[in-house]
Amino acid sequence: MTVSFLKGGFAASTTESVQFSQFLSITPGAGNPAYIVVSGLDRNEYTAGSTGATGTLSGNGNTAAFSSNGGDARSIGIIFTYNAATGNYTNTTYGNLANLTYNTSGSAGDLTDISIFGTNSLNYATVYALTTPLIFKPLPIPS
Repeated sequence: MTVSFLKGGFAASTTESVQFSQFLSITPGAGNPAYIVVSGLDRNEYTAGSTGATGTLSGNGNTAAFSSNGGDARSIGIIFTYNAATGNYTNTTYGNLANLTYNTSGSAGDLTDISIFGTNSLNYATVYALTTPLIFKPLPIPS
């Protein structure tokens, strides 16, 4: 699998929508992992001018919001499955990974980290989608 990052990050001063295809390119191949997990972390440690709002992920007419997982951390995780016939990663709810969109909050000082993980294990993908944003906690090892 070849993953190319077209853009390492971006800054938005207002609400903006950015498709994953604008900053990530995945070349289909026999060695592609079965699953890709899009995982996000947003810590509520903003400036005084912030509203505390977070961004969202959307695709295929559906939107996923960050949810609180204790303290000041909010996270999100979506699993995409590789389809060798099309060369695309898809999710039944959010569609094609290339068309997934990150919608910024537009809130002053909002900083969101989004990571992408690849694995051939659905157990690992599930763990990454649910717990990886909790970088301060150890990950359980699935059996």
